Amino acid sequence: MSNPAAADAAEPTPDPSSSTPSSPPPALQPQSPPPPADPTHFDAIVLGTGLTNSITAAALVRAGKSVLHIDRNEFYAEHLASFDLVTLLRILGDAAKDSDDPFLGCYDEFEVAVNASDGSTSTTSSEPPAPPAPPALSTDADNPLAEAHAVDNSEKSALHPTPAPAQQPPSTPPADLEALITAYTTDYPSTATLFSHQPTPHSRHALLTLLRTSRQYNLELSPRIIYSRGALVDLLANSGVGRYLEFRPLDRIHLFWDGRTEQVPGSKEDVFGNGSVSLVEKRRLMKFLTFAVGFEETPEVFEDYKGKPYAEFLQAQKLSPRLIAFVLNATALIVEQHALSTLTTEQGLLLTQRHLRSLGRWGKTAFLVALYGAGSELSQAFCRLCAVYGGTYILNFPLAEIITTLSADDGGDVVVAITAKDGTRYTADRLVASPAYVQFLAPELRPKLTSKSVYRCVAIVDRDVHGSSNAAAAADHNQPALTVTAFPPEAVRNGQGVTAIQQSWDVSACPKTQAVIHLSASGDGSSHADVRSALQALVKPSGATVLLAATYRRHQQRVETAHAEEDVWWTAGDRIAVTRDEGGSGLDLEACGDEARSVFTRMMAGAEEAEFLPGVADPADEED
Repeated sequence: MSNPAAADAAEPTPDPSSSTPSSPPPALQPQSPPPPADPTHFDAIVLGTGLTNSITAAALVRAGKSVLHIDRNEFYAEHLASFDLVTLLRILGDAAKDSDDPFLGCYDEFEVAVNASDGSTSTTSSEPPAPPAPPALSTDADNPLAEAHAVDNSEKSALHPTPAPAQQPPSTPPADLEALITAYTTDYPSTATLFSHQPTPHSRHALLTLLRTSRQYNLELSPRIIYSRGALVDLLANSGVGRYLEFRPLDRIHLFWDGRTEQVPGSKEDVFGNGSVSLVEKRRLMKFLTFAVGFEETPEVFEDYKGKPYAEFLQAQKLSPRLIAFVLNATALIVEQHALSTLTTEQGLLLTQRHLRSLGRWGKTAFLVALYGAGSELSQAFCRLCAVYGGTYILNFPLAEIITTLSADDGGDVVVAITAKDGTRYTADRLVASPAYVQFLAPELRPKLTSKSVYRCVAIVDRDVHGSSNAAAAADHNQPALTVTAFPPEAVRNGQGVTAIQQSWDVSACPKTQAVIHLSASGDGSSHADVRSALQALVKPSGATVLLAATYRRHQQRVETAHAEEDVWWTAGDRIAVTRDEGGSGLDLEACGDEARSVFTRMMAGAEEAEFLPGVADPADEED
């Protein structure tokens, strides 16, 4: 299902390996902007290429503002980025060595478990000192990593996907890659293991086999799905950005309940076709879902529960614990203990309504899955839109300091200046920054940051974990399904709830015969044990083999704002905005568009006709 963001009209998808932003589609070809009077001064500087900041940059440029968009990393999308297997291992491994880096410092407790060729599993950790590197591999002919060299992201076009051409010329891997492989596969003791097997000498060969096909993987740091009906998908359609992207519908949503996974009903037919739910439960569930779609029309039903926990309201509707889990964990997609206890009835109804209204637009579920990684691809697409309309981009920028000065004009307005380690300096009237750049602000301008731990696991398996346990039947089956599985707290001895997303070759996540599972858990008391238990519960019934599992902890940075409902922190007389960290435990991206609109509106206050990302003409319509 290609390009649903362009509404229901079928249109060709641009070649993802096509030109850089200098060659946009005809409908996005703007008039050449006049050169700025001062090439080092801009109306706005945007730091960080996450989705919120990328949308904001594109909106400001479309409103006629000059924008300089910078990232300290050599890739786009920050914590929403997507990488091939080698690059992902390299980044997470480097994080243990450079905790002072604003980006890498957000990751630690990285461990890799590799299924060895003899059927056992080797587990290694980034915490102990890495052993010495082996002798250099001499020739390409003897080198099983000839095609597993790292991708230089700094040379990639903003819209070029991660997969490389099918034929790769042989080359010798960098020495640091050899050391990386050795560190992850040497048999030294690990503080924790994913499996019960002891490390074996076969693990190096097993990992090298996977790394040989590294570029066939697109592995997200923070995997996301998109509601098929909502503000974000409307923004993709209206702004024209959806033409740069491809999507597939999510196939199914599962709930792990009573020791097994079961499909969550997504329609009336699903509800009444579910043989594990009694007829009375089916009627109660249908009655509730019908009410939730338009709950505002009958406020008397929930009037007495306003401000009270959503779970209490669901109990009052005489839903069984299992049906409550359907609604809370697999429809509202809330699994964290604290969130479950503090979610109010109004908030829960809004989440349930959003899910129900998205059903059936594309496919049987409420969600879309983007090829190559939603957060990464959407961020790059909005960056391309910004570049098309005159935005300037610098990746791998060696930022040293952010300062505020007074302009020399009569008004003496505040001017924001950024300086690089080499002395390069740019100024702007406004600054938008992600939390990774807070440490570069003057102490009196910095917001207070708090941290929340999110435990993640990315696992490569040899088949669909929701498919048959018979290997031959699994091989004959179609591609692994695109699914989300919700694990309520304590479902598999997990202290916190866990969400699991299964991706496949259908969205370019992995080779055709495999599947990738992303698991996450967060909140007080969460740990690696939560995601490991959930992974074991998924793979055991299907007989799937875990080829590789990488677990790590992500420190989500939270900016403390004046009001709890606000996500953006403002300072320097509203000249500087610090947006939220997008790499948390949530599954959707709706808040990114809303936050970008909020920043744009506040920065454009007083400007006439400042429309947020106005629509562009469809090339097909122009040809007619």
